Amino acid sequence: MTETATSTAQLAQFDRWISCVSREIQFMHRVYPALITRGKMTAERAAREIDTMGEVLAYLQRQRRVETDHA
Repeated sequence: MTETATSTAQLAQFDRWISCVSREIQFMHRVYPALITRGKMTAERAAREIDTMGEVLAYLQRQRRVETDHA
């Protein structure tokens, strides 16, 4: 595989990961309030989980920019 093809494949992988994590964060925002209301999750845990996934998303976005700069 050429360097360009590898770079394109890597960027596509980052795009898939970023989309997946973004969807998961949206899901958390929709579902967690009901879990908190039913006592299945604390508000603190929900906030921590959402914040953590936000950090994952930010990391992936930074790494994708690095890959773009090297492509």
